[in-house]
Amino acid sequence: MISFFTRLNFFFLSLITKPTELEQKVKYTFIDKSLLEVSLTHKSLKPNPKKNYERFEFLGDAVLDYVVSEWLFHKYGKDDEGKLTKKRSALVKKQFLAKMATKLNLVKYVKTNNSLDLKNQKVAYNLNGNIFESLVGAIFLDGGIKSAEKFIYKFLIMHENKATADDNYKGKLIEIYQEKGLEPPLFRVKNVEGPDHDKIFTIEAVVSDDKMFLGIGRSKKEAEQKASKNALESTKL
Repeated sequence: MISFFTRLNFFFLSLITKPTELEQKVKYTFIDKSLLEVSLTHKSLKPNPKKNYERFEFLGDAVLDYVVSEWLFHKYGKDDEGKLTKKRSALVKKQFLAKMATKLNLVKYVKTNNSLDLKNQKVAYNLNGNIFESLVGAIFLDGGIKSAEKFIYKFLIMHENKATADDNYKGKLIEIYQEKGLEPPLFRVKNVEGPDHDKIFTIEAVVSDDKMFLGIGRSKKEAEQKASKNALESTKL
């Protein structure tokens, strides 16, 4: 935990330091610039978990879920859990985060080594989504939940009409089981392989009748969607 006086020094330093190009884009100036630096550093450059963005991505994912969930809870007061889950999935899924991050061109500011081919559109697209979550985590650590909420609202929630849940098979699967009064499906990681910048995840969806369905994707969420799609197509629900 950063002490009060250290944070105060960071704050006064931020007042006399010109915001970076990225800070101007995202409408947030960091008090502790080191948080921004770590949130943009890829594991290929700095393998130490404390010096690359992956831990920030983990935190940002949780903050996104919380902020989006609370916003949906208040906006859609008549929706049940299944409908709210579907709307949240559409907003926080990796594809939509990558789409919003691409508009900010976040990948431009990522620090990597030469082993990562940022000219590869698929690699750059996936990295954009990861950095969006990482940046949320960094803003949360630097400015608290209110600062994170402002960023998420401006660069994600206000574009809700552009998010689509048409391919949200996980949400559909959960909703169907809830309507039938059954235990919701359990999703667990079966396997992870490939280099850090191009991992392949295998997810297993276990439904209430103990049937198991596999899904493979370049992110956990993508693999969960594919496992859910297989479950929907293979069972009579």
